[in-house]
Amino acid sequence: MMAFVDSDFEQFTALNRLCNQPLRYRGINLINVLRNDIGLKMARALRNEGAQQSVWQGAREVSGEAGHFTRLFLDNLKKSIYLFAPIGLKKKVVGTPKVFFYQSTKLPSVAGRLSQNHRLAILSNKRHFADRTVWAPVTTWTDFWMSQRSAANYLPEVVAALYANNIKLLAADINMLAGDIANAISNINRAFRYLDLYQPDLVVVGGDNFLPPVAIVLAAKQRNIPTLSVQHGLDCERFFHEQIYSDHFCVWGEARAERCRKYSRHQPVTIHVTGCPEFDEIRPVTAPFGRMDKWLWLTRPHEPEKCCEPSRYPDEGAAIFASLLEAFVSFKAERFVIKAHPRDDTQPYRALAARWGLADRVVFVEGRGGVYEPIRDADVVFTEDSTSGMEAMFFGKPIIHTHFSEASPSLPFVEYGAALPGFCLTDINGSLKQLRNAPIELQQKLITGQRRFLDDYAGPLDGHATQRICSVIDGILANSLHKN
Repeated sequence: MMAFVDSDFEQFTALNRLCNQPLRYRGINLINVLRNDIGLKMARALRNEGAQQSVWQGAREVSGEAGHFTRLFLDNLKKSIYLFAPIGLKKKVVGTPKVFFYQSTKLPSVAGRLSQNHRLAILSNKRHFADRTVWAPVTTWTDFWMSQRSAANYLPEVVAALYANNIKLLAADINMLAGDIANAISNINRAFRYLDLYQPDLVVVGGDNFLPPVAIVLAAKQRNIPTLSVQHGLDCERFFHEQIYSDHFCVWGEARAERCRKYSRHQPVTIHVTGCPEFDEIRPVTAPFGRMDKWLWLTRPHEPEKCCEPSRYPDEGAAIFASLLEAFVSFKAERFVIKAHPRDDTQPYRALAARWGLADRVVFVEGRGGVYEPIRDADVVFTEDSTSGMEAMFFGKPIIHTHFSEASPSLPFVEYGAALPGFCLTDINGSLKQLRNAPIELQQKLITGQRRFLDDYAGPLDGHATQRICSVIDGILANSLHKN
């Protein structure tokens, strides 16, 4: 029997080797900023993407250069209206300790709580980020053209580093590296512009293992400005989002702290288990088992440009959905709601539902947010490796973990006893039969497993996560200002 080769770990270790040979741009290791872009292209090469037909065949893919230029143009056009805002900014914050929040959906409550302290200035790169936060635009019209010239100089060095580390990419992806390098350089330049304008005493980001936050964190560290990363999600990709670059790290639960200690090449000075501010109003409840009429599937990203791990195929979502539709028909359920990840495309699923003649009984919920309402309304929840899958545990819902990859799931829902397995059609049917009978022992086992999982992964659900993060920020500022 052929031994299983963990291509996800192979990708992880190769990227670590590559990052150990830095290419410097303005004092920052450009490879750290490019790590995810290179990793995504490695994943495509390791799974030999393009060698077979896919449900994503012909999907629109915008090159790094063109996509970045479009985003840059629209962003600067919007900001140009506020050209005089920096004057007001300097008047408002002179002589006051400044905390700069780089936008994240998890941080407005923290910024809002801190803004009640009149001895602090709370800044953000986003207008109306939270009550009383101060904002001024950073326009970067010239950065795109400058980054193009710099990228042309760095491209041969990046390609040479890839070959030296035996990292093979598809030919089409090598051609796209210039756009990725230009995007990385542009983000670094913009990060320094933010620091020049805001002159913060602390930079706070919601996750720093992806662009653009990684650029602002590395630029701040270059200038000896303390940095704090607050966990953004469960980082559901195996080995892909392990790196933490900030000086300090606020995690939801102990599981993420342990993962950081084990895998991150850069160890934070401090790690704090705080819980998640978005969960401050959450208190887990239980739900009745036994009904099987309303189904909900929570997807993960399957777009080719978001399929980060070599072990995960863009077609996996369609394969899972096809099996779920077969089970849906077999169990004569009434309604099937699909809550797609914001970076998952529902077109392949819509085509499958139409092929099965189920378009009138399958409902698609797209866009950001709004996951709690469909969870509350569901009798049974199917989830992939997803933060939303954990959030279904807040409501005590019976969960089936759908995962068709050969590699093990990144989230141990089944190992904890928090969910039943759905790793193939046979698993899905078997788990549904168990839930239909719903013996009290099974219900108790699932609820116990879900509470254990929440303890380790969601962290404390006592309503004080926001305050704990604010206390961490106060401590960092006090220590930093005392040193200065």
